[in-house]
Amino acid sequence: MALSLSPHYLQSFPSLHEVLDRQSALHPDRPAFCYTEDDAPSEITRVSILEVNRASHRVAHTLSRLPGYDPSAREVVAVILLTDTIVHVALLYGACRAGMVPFLISPHVPLKAIVNLLQTTSCTRIVTTPALRFFITKLLAALTSSHPDSARKLQVNHAPGVREVYPFLGMESVDSPFTPFTMDINATTPEEVYMYMHSSGSTGWPKSIAHSRRALAGWCGRGYLRHWSTLSPPVCLAVPHIHLFHASGILFTLLGSLMSSACMLVYPPTVKTPDALPYVSSASSILSHAKRAGCNAVFSVPVNIHEWAQSEEDVAFLRSLRFVLYGGAPIARKIGSRLWEQGVKFVSIFGATEWGIFPDFEIVPSTVSDGWMYFRASATIPKRWIDQKDGTYELHVLISDEQTPSVLNLPNEEGYATGDLLVPHPEHPELWRPVGRLSNAISLTSGKFAPEPLESAIGAHPSVQGVLVFGQGHLFAGALIEPRLAAFGTLDAQQSDSDSGCEIVRFIADLWPVIAEANELAPSIACLFEETIVITTPDKPLPRSAKGSVMRTEALKLYAREINAMYETLEGAGGCNEFSANRVEKHRSWQRPGRVSPDDYSDSAQLEQWLLSEASALLHREDVDPAMGLFHQGFSNLHSVVFRTRLLQTLSEAIASSLSAEVIYENPSVRQLAQVLALL
Repeated sequence: MALSLSPHYLQSFPSLHEVLDRQSALHPDRPAFCYTEDDAPSEITRVSILEVNRASHRVAHTLSRLPGYDPSAREVVAVILLTDTIVHVALLYGACRAGMVPFLISPHVPLKAIVNLLQTTSCTRIVTTPALRFFITKLLAALTSSHPDSARKLQVNHAPGVREVYPFLGMESVDSPFTPFTMDINATTPEEVYMYMHSSGSTGWPKSIAHSRRALAGWCGRGYLRHWSTLSPPVCLAVPHIHLFHASGILFTLLGSLMSSACMLVYPPTVKTPDALPYVSSASSILSHAKRAGCNAVFSVPVNIHEWAQSEEDVAFLRSLRFVLYGGAPIARKIGSRLWEQGVKFVSIFGATEWGIFPDFEIVPSTVSDGWMYFRASATIPKRWIDQKDGTYELHVLISDEQTPSVLNLPNEEGYATGDLLVPHPEHPELWRPVGRLSNAISLTSGKFAPEPLESAIGAHPSVQGVLVFGQGHLFAGALIEPRLAAFGTLDAQQSDSDSGCEIVRFIADLWPVIAEANELAPSIACLFEETIVITTPDKPLPRSAKGSVMRTEALKLYAREINAMYETLEGAGGCNEFSANRVEKHRSWQRPGRVSPDDYSDSAQLEQWLLSEASALLHREDVDPAMGLFHQGFSNLHSVVFRTRLLQTLSEAIASSLSAEVIYENPSVRQLAQVLALL
């Protein structure tokens, strides 16, 4: 199917909801989204572009009935919710259609950062879901404390549910009952703010990024969308785990379904009652849903690819796909090279919230050395490479009639200096690979973050002499902490493991409130755990520059053995070295006084009490509900790895050997997990 909207049409800078109207009229039956239900895995539900369009009209009707609605006000509305992807999509389109300026905000952003985002955009309304009521209560309290006038003006409303937005889900046709939204609104000009997104916070505090119709029309005209529209059979891209509040969610989930013939695989809708929660994603569920729906392409962050690489069955499926898109962080070189050699067709993605996606989605030929790590820059995006004289180049994205960055920071507003550093392929200079930033941002396998806020918060503790956050290329962030001798003077290289372990436990116990507070300021991917703290010893002080700052490269080399040992424990195949196991066991003595191992591992009640204490300690909260899924109470993929590691270090060898890597995803509540363990 050829692309139905010409570049000439996009040069009029239409709004996204106008494009949706046009596509719905031209291709009403084209599937935009698809999904399968776990209780009917062989049945594929397809949601047409017509159905998405009508859903957006229904959302606009709902929003227009909210108290204080003014179609001429261009009101900034923060969309902070936990809901199904297809509903999230309809909310975005519907808010724009109703004349609002939607601001999609992740509920995983720290409260203080959200307060700042609301303030900088003069937001006057939040649209949310009942499942986030406690979070919203805390947010309003934080806003009231710092900006009482803004808090008084802020309205909070609940978003419509899937049954209201999609009454004929998967079966709507042009003959289905429907009332279009026809109210006159104050439409934006091409240069005015059409919607907001926020940066990830990988290079500091998340920033609000204003996007105009002109900027978004440039995104709609990217070459990969035109290319996808020429492919037969059409692309069916698995993106069930990608949230719409990320730029990748807009670029793939939204625009991929809007501007090409591609169909996006999402998770099935589960938020069908007020307190229901969306589908919990895991690496295994992404591929199982992709297989069931017959997907021919997948987009993922590297952390999932690392897990798939351990399964021959998963690798065989990846090899069968037309392509595997990845981005946000680097794939471990050994894993990427092995999968590439086995026939997996990787396409490296590189972009940012400020300017969209940069590469053309071309599969680099397998004859190109390490080709899977590189991409070909889009020919339609004007650019400039700034030589850093060390083999790296900073990318500048320039403005043109067709492409406009949403942030202009170069002289005379000629474009955007990205701060991203890339290197050309040694044999094919037209191919590029990102290697870092001008700043010190750290790229984990799940995304990037700036270490400075964590280092500053922890370094402010009076017992800390120096701190260095690390984690490049790993799943976990870690912290190398140098104690002041007065606070930790008895630890040295000659002490026994037992004595030094006790000193480490006491020091981290005193320090932990500060680390917990630092975690609140950091993105969730950079959360620190007791297991990821490495304490220096007096015989190896952190190397410092003449200014007294810690020399990052030298410090990481000095403590490479200790850091590698820590990662082997957490990122290895469930094993642990003697020192780490001993240290984790000692941590338990101070984390929570009432925590004890069960006497009878076949008693599910004892197991439940033990698991509850472990989960509570890991989340540092007292109100963990044993019947509720841990991932809806604050658990992330990182928490699940640490939780399983702690279980392995306590359970008998026989039980531990049968504890699969997916056990927490398959049994996400404490009660379910206890029942499973009791049967082992």
